[in-house]
Amino acid sequence: MARIAQLVGHAHTLADIGSDHGLLPIALLQTGRIARAIAIEISEGPHQAVSRAIADAGVNDRMEARLGDGCAPLSREEADVVVIAGMGGHTIWTILTAPATRQTFASRPPRLILQPMNGTGLIRFWAQQAGYRVREDVRVKEGALLYECLALDPPVLDRDKMWVGPTEADHAQYEALSAELRMRYLCGEAGLHMRCQLLAWQVQVEIAKRQRVMHCLAYPLADRAKERLMQIRQEYGALLRLQDELAVLQGEQSATP
Repeated sequence: MARIAQLVGHAHTLADIGSDHGLLPIALLQTGRIARAIAIEISEGPHQAVSRAIADAGVNDRMEARLGDGCAPLSREEADVVVIAGMGGHTIWTILTAPATRQTFASRPPRLILQPMNGTGLIRFWAQQAGYRVREDVRVKEGALLYECLALDPPVLDRDKMWVGPTEADHAQYEALSAELRMRYLCGEAGLHMRCQLLAWQVQVEIAKRQRVMHCLAYPLADRAKERLMQIRQEYGALLRLQDELAVLQGEQSATP
């Protein structure tokens, strides 16, 4: 949460989708980093929990809890920063491509702070398709867990031009990409250029995952499983090439006086 708070920086109004007791927005309000906050929950139980947390923290005049799905409870231009953290990449994709989100973002897309628990390559693909710029792409390791956090700056729109983002149907474009491209989205160009040590560890983990799958599928298979095995082998090869690329980049960094 501390790293996400740093990526938020300062803002007027923050919307936190799936707020988990409102911990992040309450902390940002109490430290003066934001002026107003909206916590959005899809279920009544978490909505009530956030409402109680707001009252306990004494920030009722600056923060409210809303019940709804994704960005649907927001009005256009209401929030200048939207945080979606702690969800799977496919869930975040569904929120970002929902008609309600595309309508809310249409006139002035907000800054986004995203922390997918998996499927980050899909979210990087969304950002590129949506015209967002990756301002920061960071990794934080806690024990055996790796967290990826993205700070995305919105596109600058021409006067009277509306933002039109990707739709749910665009997911098929990502799935149709070559293994090489999908693995580059998994790593993120920013991580490669920064020669991130945690990215090197992440690539090793992804290689090991695919080795295990290839071992399990190394027996007579149905046609569908054969297709999956071919895909895994392609991803495995792409990851090995990325591992070599990272090693070269890190060697260049070490050799720099």
